[in-house]
Amino acid sequence: MPLPFQPGTVLRSRYRILELIGQGGMGAVYKAEDLRLTGRLCAVKEILPDMGGQQADIAQMQDQFYREASTLA
Repeated sequence: MPLPFQPGTVLRSRYRILELIGQGGMGAVYKAEDLRLTGRLCAVKEILPDMGGQQADIAQMQDQFYREASTLA
């Protein structure tokens, strides 16, 4: 697994990583601050780029990710 983002890292000029919440086989989840919406906290999910899965498995993981994002939006 890649090294986790360090606190203070800014992603896409918008999300400042505050801390690692948890990690597992698919990637990691971070508590972050949205710099465009002052004071707004959010979760940033990092998915491992290559988990060695079949195309169907990858498609299923993408579907799950989009469902989670839609639920949390």
